[in-house]
Amino acid sequence: MPASSARKRALVATYVPVTYSRPSRQVRWLEAAGYQVDVLSREPDHPDATGTAFRIGAPALPLRLAAYAMLPSRLRHRYLLESRIPDGVVPPLEAKYDVVVLHDLDFLPWVSKRRGELTDGPVLVDLHEYFASQGIGFVYRLLFARYGRWLLGFIKDPAITIRTTVADGIADLYADRLGVPRPVVIRSAARYADLEPSPVDDARIMLLHHGKADLGRGQKLLLDAFHRLDDRFRLVLMLVGSDREISILRGHPAVASGRVEFRPPVTMVDVPGAINDCDVEIIFFPPKTENLLHALPNKFFEALQGRLGLVIGRSPEMLRIVDEIGNGVVVPDWTEDSLAATLNGLGGDQVRELKAASHRAAGRYSDEREGAAFLALIQGASTSATVPEEGGCASGL
Repeated sequence: MPASSARKRALVATYVPVTYSRPSRQVRWLEAAGYQVDVLSREPDHPDATGTAFRIGAPALPLRLAAYAMLPSRLRHRYLLESRIPDGVVPPLEAKYDVVVLHDLDFLPWVSKRRGELTDGPVLVDLHEYFASQGIGFVYRLLFARYGRWLLGFIKDPAITIRTTVADGIADLYADRLGVPRPVVIRSAARYADLEPSPVDDARIMLLHHGKADLGRGQKLLLDAFHRLDDRFRLVLMLVGSDREISILRGHPAVASGRVEFRPPVTMVDVPGAINDCDVEIIFFPPKTENLLHALPNKFFEALQGRLGLVIGRSPEMLRIVDEIGNGVVVPDWTEDSLAATLNGLGGDQVRELKAASHRAAGRYSDEREGAAFLALIQGASTSATVPEEGGCASGL
């Protein structure tokens, strides 16, 4: 018998692309722990997965919109997702998966029915952020809100063995509001980078904001504040996403000052090295939603691995870590004036201290630590997993 046939098997199912940060790192963790990982996703394939890449099909956009608007939730799920899962995902009886990892709630109705065929081991659902706070506005209420409530009805399903999320505040929301066992926090930490803090030029302090271009996350406010800073500050923006939103930011008057640099984005693993020459990352998310209130984003940990100091708003998840390790400054209010005054108050010596604090904490707040915790969860659940009766727990609305 080939040695590879003895490997444990895992299925990672994700409705967002598997190359996104959380599903991507979980595939990598599982492969490094000896699992052969099959992936069920839309696109693209994951470079580290050694199992089968199953692709979820999708109807044309007009048909999807019609399904969003007209079909009851159960039929909508069956048409848009369940009917498009390849038959080969459900393995033969003698080749069940040792663990199944799901992202968000989209696959829960399917796993609720097919759990006994998929695995006798644990089913882990990574909830990411707080699902009930992911959509706002008229279009969301019209097309997605009812379906979202229906999916939430499966969150207590006995098919689920483990629930994880990104931050303590999000875990508390799930436990307090939905009555589920408190999810385990697995942070979206970057891989440990063997770097040193870069030198600080007191006359040219390099500020940074990187990540997704999103005007709803305070980026215009950031530029408004930067426009009022002393000439000793420079700002680097390294953004991905909508060309329209990036072009709006490029047209901001602060950019015309010549002190704002737009850098091309790099791959996730290369971010710490690409930003290491900067001094301070600004993460200033006015809490317009509960997920923004409890934000603990990838960029926080990428900045830490890049050995940067941090300037943050009063976001409790980031504040907890900054208070613990002393690598950041907190803006008192969610205003342009307060952000500008805080940044103008930074001196070179203070920036050096913040960067040194990030350097000391880089090993503690790393992908490797979070990966060990993730695998320990699965190992602990694998020794006590039982297969519940099929059936689900949501209505057919």
